[in-house]
Amino acid sequence: MAGMNAEDDEYINFYAERKDMLDPSKPELNLATGDQLVGSGHTHAAYAGFFGRINYGYKDKYLLELNGRYDGSSAYSPEKRWALFTSGSVGYRISSEPFMDFIKPLFTDLKLRASLGTIGNLNVGGQYFIPTMSSYSADWVVGGVTVNTFHNPIAVAKSLSWEKVNTLDFGLDFGLLKNYISGSFDWYQRTTKGMLSTNKVAATFGANAPRTNQGNMQDRGFEVEVQMNYPVNDDLKLFAILSFNNNKAVITKWNNQAEVIDDYYSGAVYGDIWGFETDGYFQSDDEVANSPSQSKLETGNFTYGPGDVKFKDLNGDGVIDGGTSTADDHGDLTVIGNTQPHYLYGFQFGGNWKGFDLYVFLQGVGKRDFWGLGDMVIPMYSGAQILYKHQLDYWTKDNRHAKYPRPYAGNSGGTIGGIDAGGNNFYPQSKYLMNLAYCRLKNLTIGYSLPDHIVDHLHLQNVRIYVSGQNLTEIDNVGVPLDPEITDGQLGYTGRTFPFQRNYSFGVQVTF
Repeated sequence: MAGMNAEDDEYINFYAERKDMLDPSKPELNLATGDQLVGSGHTHAAYAGFFGRINYGYKDKYLLELNGRYDGSSAYSPEKRWALFTSGSVGYRISSEPFMDFIKPLFTDLKLRASLGTIGNLNVGGQYFIPTMSSYSADWVVGGVTVNTFHNPIAVAKSLSWEKVNTLDFGLDFGLLKNYISGSFDWYQRTTKGMLSTNKVAATFGANAPRTNQGNMQDRGFEVEVQMNYPVNDDLKLFAILSFNNNKAVITKWNNQAEVIDDYYSGAVYGDIWGFETDGYFQSDDEVANSPSQSKLETGNFTYGPGDVKFKDLNGDGVIDGGTSTADDHGDLTVIGNTQPHYLYGFQFGGNWKGFDLYVFLQGVGKRDFWGLGDMVIPMYSGAQILYKHQLDYWTKDNRHAKYPRPYAGNSGGTIGGIDAGGNNFYPQSKYLMNLAYCRLKNLTIGYSLPDHIVDHLHLQNVRIYVSGQNLTEIDNVGVPLDPEITDGQLGYTGRTFPFQRNYSFGVQVTF
């Protein structure tokens, strides 16, 4: 097989606005009397590719596939625009060999697979080889109008080239018991080379940092899926599908020689959360005085006292801090969790019995951590002296083992490793790390199909009545009243998203 594809995307937009509406309920340009503004935008992108594939099978036992792509993207400079990507896979149906006859009472099919290939990333997000300039209105007025000014053009890195993803996969497909049970297992290693990112430059550089190929990342994981379709008898048929996967990604190379932990660095695990280990609360002034000093973590008028969070002195230097915020010197900071979902699973099962049908779908994540910011997860984060209901269990002299420390208006403004991360009692820490592991009943459907003699009498093929529910219930331990599947991660906005809905439906399906 051979072919080509070509895409040409052009986006043109225009807007107009006028201030000082006469009637806010009638938003019309001619019903306003203030300043009039117009603007427009115009972007253009093109992609093209030539591809080919060769498949070969011998006796349905030895399988071979070869692929090649020659892709071009307007996101790269003319010198780096085109790149060749190749891949190949082999399969060996070992169950067809005579020496494997001894497994046939159990295994109907057994196939080994391996593949290796590279593909390029088209999702660059812009044309960073063109030194474009943007205009803006300056903060001064000349002749009664603001001065139109231009930013310096973006810096262009001549080395900018394709981000390439190389994948190695070993797999196994099997069929058991006359293929009533079948499934697959895959182990893979995905290496992303030349990851695209923006350099960090000094403010004196005079322009925005260039987009460059910053480093590499390696992702290893596995996927398992097992399916069962079993006709118990003429009336009862059952099915089930179980899937499970997990992976871990590590930065193997990055342009961060100092290995500052607020950026990627060689050896960093993708998604790691740096924070302090919590050691309970200070219960008295004497305990504060006799404990490692946390004064470097104090912001504004806040000082640590009874009822405040106590952090562990992991490096034993008598001072609680983040060191130089590098991988070699991170003070008392440690990796307390990881934002990436691990041990993802899904389970579908159901069946048919004398016209009745059942479908159940469970889905979940075995491990995932998250450090959220905002008033929903950090009491009085924005400074307002208001607590949510779930935050009323706070420290007092009569409640020394409360969930939250003593109230303090304004638990933001602190930084760890150069990252705005809450402050005072709510630096990232093990005690208030959110647990986003969950198991959710995603769907439950029960149906009934009318018997054939009734359907035939109605001159129809099928009539099915059903009731269905989505997101019916879940098991989780987030720690705050938030859905474990909804995490925007934006500063100050954790929880400000529309929650998952529980949907119920009833219907009738008719086939003529």
